Amino acid sequence: AGAIDTWEWTALGNYDRSATSTLTDLPTGYGARDKVRAIDSTATTDLILAGPVFDLPAGPLTATIQSGLGFHDFTGRFGKGTGAVSSRLSRNVRQLQLNIDVPLLNDTSAPHSGIGRLSANFNIETQNLSDAGALWTFGGALNWFPVRAVGFILSGTSEQGAPTLDQLGGPVLATPNVRIYDIARDQVVDVTEVSGGNRDLRNDHRDVVRLGMNLRPFTQKDLTFRFDYVEQHIDHPIIAFPIVSPQIEAEFPDRFVRDATGRLTQIDVRPINLYESRQRKLRWGVSFTKALGAVPPGMADGRIRIPQSQLGQMTQQPDGSFTFQPTPGSAFAQSLTNAASRFYISLYHSWYLEDSLRLRSGQPALDLTNGDAVDVQGGRRRHEIDFQAGVFKQGLGGRLSAHWQSGTEIDGEDGAGDRLRFGDFATVDVSLFANLAERFGGANAPAWVKNTRLTVDVENIFDQRPNVRDATGATPLSYQPAYLDPVGRTISITLRHVF
Repeated sequence: AGAIDTWEWTALGNYDRSATSTLTDLPTGYGARDKVRAIDSTATTDLILAGPVFDLPAGPLTATIQSGLGFHDFTGRFGKGTGAVSSRLSRNVRQLQLNIDVPLLNDTSAPHSGIGRLSANFNIETQNLSDAGALWTFGGALNWFPVRAVGFILSGTSEQGAPTLDQLGGPVLATPNVRIYDIARDQVVDVTEVSGGNRDLRNDHRDVVRLGMNLRPFTQKDLTFRFDYVEQHIDHPIIAFPIVSPQIEAEFPDRFVRDATGRLTQIDVRPINLYESRQRKLRWGVSFTKALGAVPPGMADGRIRIPQSQLGQMTQQPDGSFTFQPTPGSAFAQSLTNAASRFYISLYHSWYLEDSLRLRSGQPALDLTNGDAVDVQGGRRRHEIDFQAGVFKQGLGGRLSAHWQSGTEIDGEDGAGDRLRFGDFATVDVSLFANLAERFGGANAPAWVKNTRLTVDVENIFDQRPNVRDATGATPLSYQPAYLDPVGRTISITLRHVF
């Protein structure tokens, strides 16, 4: 990182490599196995420039320019010996992104607007992928604070996306004796499941609009009420192949194999493009944070002011929100670490007004909130509630998370006669962690303790599992709780050291 006149620059680099192997026992004989091995490697480098362009009456117009190069390599191998089949895909990525922040009206210095603070943000990004061509992203937002305690945001994003190399070229694997529920015949069957990549996948196109309001009634307390309405439309969405339902089989008959009696024997679950998806939801809730130690400058009022040199680290999510990853080792990253000594609590409710999928052009859409589904977990749960609470101070911390979702159902060919009902479902997770150096010696701690964290996680602490019933009140075999969630409660202990 460095500075050129009033502009600041940051250079970043990253390399990741993962290797996975899958062994599948075959029914052809004792000890016979299929083997799939996949190696996924990614390398990226980015250069970020940020600074003021010129002054406006309400403040300086600032810009952030980010350019990057990336390389992605995916290798898959299926089988053993001379009969093995290999596939290899690679992708080069060139990226250029421009963000512009424009202050329109201000309320902190003359001339005062009289209606509060108003600002706009615009961004444009192009990615050139060696195997998918040029992809474009356009976005913009309008932020208005009529008074300090109340803020409104209207944002929109139009984004093109390419399938991942794994979705395109993952090695094809045939797994025998996979137990599924055939809704069309109301029976549980063991089938051969074909998985892997699909080279015929197309790019998708995502449009997202968000209207939000934040309310912070107290100047000296970090108490925030948030209300968001999000509408999303995707052309040619890429999804894992849906469950076995009459509607799905009618549109994709080549993905299913049945014997002479009509019994399902094979299903191809490789990813596909559907025609379109639509989603509308409301999300509202409250969060409260209280610092338990000294708060770094720029964060005293509960807000975080991001340096211009790191604005390029902000990534807009499909729902209009932003995530931020500070430059590792920077003074700002250290300030965020110090500010982490805090207590926080939040409660949010999501209400899905619409969630639909259209399989083909001209066909009726599947209503995932009203009896249709694309996975074994049922349709879209109309209501979800998320609760989080945590505390962190002097190297010790803990977090409690709870998630509740309302019931849903899947309709069969005969409507209510063969309908599956999924009950309400809630899980609670607990995590405890300790940064050992902060507890044992601080700066004088032994070398093996520095940058070491001990974590104890308990997921699904009450060992809850989904509850599914058919019209008779029975649970189909493939929907037994242990099939839907074979693990249940898990306890893990992790010791992590950064060299």
